[in-house]
Amino acid sequence: MAPRSVPVWLALAAMTMGLAGCARPGTLSVRTRVIDLGPMRIDRIYRSMQGPHDRVRFDWSDVEWLTGFRTEVLDVATSQPLGEEFFCHSQLQLDNGTRLLVNATGIADISFPEGFALPLRQILSSLPEEQRAVSLFGMVLNNHEEGIDRLAKVRIHLDYLSASDLRGRDPLRNLYKLELPITVEAEGDHHGHGAGTPLVGEYPSHWVVAPGRDVRRRRFQGVVPADSTVHFGVVHLHNYAVYMRLIDLTEERVLWQTDVTNSPDRVQIRRIPPYRSAEGFPLFRDHEYEVEALYDNTGTRPVDAMASMYLFYNPGGNLEITYPEPPPGAGS
Repeated sequence: MAPRSVPVWLALAAMTMGLAGCARPGTLSVRTRVIDLGPMRIDRIYRSMQGPHDRVRFDWSDVEWLTGFRTEVLDVATSQPLGEEFFCHSQLQLDNGTRLLVNATGIADISFPEGFALPLRQILSSLPEEQRAVSLFGMVLNNHEEGIDRLAKVRIHLDYLSASDLRGRDPLRNLYKLELPITVEAEGDHHGHGAGTPLVGEYPSHWVVAPGRDVRRRRFQGVVPADSTVHFGVVHLHNYAVYMRLIDLTEERVLWQTDVTNSPDRVQIRRIPPYRSAEGFPLFRDHEYEVEALYDNTGTRPVDAMASMYLFYNPGGNLEITYPEPPPGAGS
């Protein structure tokens, strides 16, 4: 779908809210811009990556750093929340396909530690001028309600700072996104190296889990250009997920594991706790790492699954990281 322009009334409303900002005691006065995507009609079951969606251009002219990214799905008529069970994912994306920020079910709120931010202007300035554009994308889904017919909108809140906001203050520490997705081989593509896995659509990062437990792992090397420190992290999982964790294979230790909190009355992710720390944990350029995800399909039918870890790291030596193209294997 081609990006469209934000309606004038929406742009004006967002600008008004953005300029108002939201002062926080003892912290920087962070500005907030609110943008609505939609409307999107939910009138049947929509599985992951199948739901109605929308994309708009994002005016970043006054944005230097991004400090937060939050998403909610609202009823168009009442503006009341519909709940995260109708939320697939949202993202802030470069024109070359790189997704800098992602929200999803259970991880609908990214808020970096105080003093840290994603340097949007620096990242865009490193690209050719014709590629210095940003879009916002949102998609809804519906796994449970077959008789529904409602109009929804995806509302995104972007917390940011302009260059003038840091005058007379200590500089921010840059955070850059590292995506560590688990990918699988499709059935028929394994060339004698073990059985392939049924995929969801044509996405190598989406697979089908039969009833029972399913553990997936993937190894990575050279994940960062220099020794770095992770200060924020989230994982993107689907229903029936149990946990996802990051292992330093070189040192043989688990760096971070997050366990899924589910709703008590239905098969629905309620929350996936993020990692958030001013101290952080290290990533080394010459270490080997592994991500591992566990699903436990307690139902009677196969279900769709995915597992991606998004880490936000501060590189050593004050390196400025660029994103000339999306990372291999990255997916929604």
